Formats: sequence, C-alpha cells, structure tokens
Amino acid sequence: LIPTVLSLPPRIDREQPDNTAMFSNDIMTVPASLAGLPSVSIPVPIDGEGTFMGAFQLIGSRLREDIVLKAGGILEAANSS
Repeated sequence: LIPTVLSLPPRIDREQPDNTAMFSNDIMTVPASLAGLPSVSIPVPIDGEGTFMGAFQLIGSRLREDIVLKAGGILEAANSS
C-alpha cells in the first residue's frame, strides 16, 4: 500500500502547472508496472480540499489480480462510508 501520486492534482483555476512536475508525479506507479505486478489506485477524499481527491495504490503479487481487485473493492467501500 503506497501513495499513487506525490501531490494533489493541479487546480485548473490557478497558473499553468510545471510539465516536469506533472510527469514526475507518476513516479509511484512506474515500479509496479515495470515489475509486472497488478495494482489498483483507490481514490481518497482529502478533508478541506473540496472536490480534490488523493489516492493510494494497492500492489499485489504477480498473477494475483483477483486478490488486488477484491481488496481494492473492500478498501474503496470502507472509505466511501
């Protein structure tokens, strides 16, 4: 269980975000992809941020997508209540 990104998404009503910073924000998703491990990103509401959502990433063992998706569904349901 790790963060999906390092920061919140940029706000549209603010100045143009730095493209390099936007690309580097994907650094947390790369290792699982390169290793061929199943992962799922689960949204998490952030208190005080209105409609902005954070997210965490659940990474599982090779060829165990079933467990990752089941655990992700449980975590998402628990988080939305």
